Amino acid sequence: MDNQNLTKISEEELQELSNAEIRLLRGLPPWERYELLRTSLHAKFRKGDALFNQGDPVEALYVIKSGTVKLATFDMDGHEQIVGMFGQYDTIWEGVYLKESYYPYSAICVTPVQICIIYKERFERLLKQPDVALRTIGLLSQKLHDANERNMILSAGDPRKRLSGFLQYYTEHNREKVMKLRLSDIAASTGMRPETVSRKLKEFEEEGIVRRVGQSGIQILNFEALKEIYEI
Repeated sequence: MDNQNLTKISEEELQELSNAEIRLLRGLPPWERYELLRTSLHAKFRKGDALFNQGDPVEALYVIKSGTVKLATFDMDGHEQIVGMFGQYDTIWEGVYLKESYYPYSAICVTPVQICIIYKERFERLLKQPDVALRTIGLLSQKLHDANERNMILSAGDPRKRLSGFLQYYTEHNREKVMKLRLSDIAASTGMRPETVSRKLKEFEEEGIVRRVGQSGIQILNFEALKEIYEI
């Protein structure tokens, strides 16, 4: 961790974060959640910065206070494949319970991001509490379900169906009213070419299903229409 990224957190910000809907910490008593967040590291990253890189050892959990982070892998030719997108109050904690594990992907900031970093040794002590352990098992099950859902979306042969499935998934798993996603990010998430994504988004715009906001913003106007396209 570069010290220049570290920031101080005010009491007001700490209270807000402690009361936020952070699913991984939901089983902790309020005072213990507050103390955990107070004694953890807080940092800011710029758009394009990496929280960690593919091959780095797994040392911490990352709670996203604001912004969007993508998990991506790169092949020998430098082609990117996005395996996950995370937004406000999501936690990146894959592999944290495996001994001597390494990240199979990089975590890259899609927007400016504020992060709370909890080192895994600290969190492992909390797992001795039955409520926290049970909650973590539940979240692991949810992650497996999410992975299966993403695989179902990628298996759709029709580009319209695949894009509608992705937009549904992203909307349901993020709290943004306007999605801040570049065409290249959507393409890397869905296995489609950016030109195909652009063409299908234009179709959705013309049908009144989505609205483009600025250069990289997408707002869902008709969620039910997206569901109908995906379920056909």
